[in-house]
Amino acid sequence: MAEFGLREDDLRDLPSQPRPVRSKAHSMTSTNVNHLYALTDVYHKALQVHGSNEALESHRRPLVAMRKELTDAERMRMRMRVETTSVSKGADRVVAIAFTLNCCDAAFKYAAAYLTGSKSLFAEAIHSTMDTCNQLILLMGIRYSARNPDNLFPYGYGNMRYVTSLISGCGIMAFGCGLSIYHGVSGLLHPAELEPLNYVRFI
Repeated sequence: MAEFGLREDDLRDLPSQPRPVRSKAHSMTSTNVNHLYALTDVYHKALQVHGSNEALESHRRPLVAMRKELTDAERMRMRMRVETTSVSKGADRVVAIAFTLNCCDAAFKYAAAYLTGSKSLFAEAIHSTMDTCNQLILLMGIRYSARNPDNLFPYGYGNMRYVTSLISGCGIMAFGCGLSIYHGVSGLLHPAELEPLNYVRFI
């Protein structure tokens, strides 16, 4: 609140989560001090109060400069929360569009592979399936990282983007590579006669 030059009255209409009270001294302080607010909501409220980014920056007082006792980990988390606010805006919409297109692409490739019996086309269908799973995991990570802080995670869920990216990368490498190798070796050991490839032209 103080970092963005806001008053207690400015935060009354914002959604919040109750903050654990550590002592009676904390319970005697202002009501807003005992609540946690999402950085995104506070930032947009500050823009609304000050009118523009330039005015906001002129009134802004960095929290690190005000509180020297912040650890390096806390400073890193604060910086990552600000980056999440600016970077993830609109990213979920892009990933959702990519997920829909990959679903359609995979369905067409599976249908063509079934009709033609082509091993290479089936491998492409597997590739599209892994891309679809990748987009789904990333979409879940982006939306989960936008959740408001709570008692369990007072710094928010911004790191979930990196966790889902790690899961997505390892999953593609392990499952996609292993299944493609298995299907390729199976096709060499047990070759099947190709059907007419007329359907491949539309893929």
